[in-house]
Amino acid sequence: MPNVSFYVLESNNIKDFYKTIVKLTIKAYAAENQVLIYSNHPQILQPIDDYLWSFSETSFIPHILVNSNDEVDDIDHIILANFEPNTPKKDLLIQLADHVPENFNQYNRIIEILYSEPSYLARGRERFKFYRQQGIEPKTIKL
Repeated sequence: MPNVSFYVLESNNIKDFYKTIVKLTIKAYAAENQVLIYSNHPQILQPIDDYLWSFSETSFIPHILVNSNDEVDDIDHIILANFEPNTPKKDLLIQLADHVPENFNQYNRIIEILYSEPSYLARGRERFKFYRQQGIEPKTIKL
């Protein structure tokens, strides 16, 4: 079973949401983890892609925004997708979708990031309950 953490932002600023995702992604990349950033909303993935390209003028985080499994390579460290690609490693799932992906239990770790928008928090609570029903006790980290 995966280790599941909910990062709950006190801010309702969407930029803080994106920056938190990027910071956690960079930390996972530094630890040599493969990361899937998963969302069923393409409008969430594109700004994350943009932030990963521009977060620093002196370094680069290799990543790819994909639309199909054909675009995924085994060496891709960070994958942004609106589907669950077939990847050999399942180190970290940054789960931003409205629903938990079908193969969630194949990941070593899952991070859910929530910002203070009522409907987004309500969907997060439902996913929190889902994990508990699966026998996982998620951790909550308030930022």
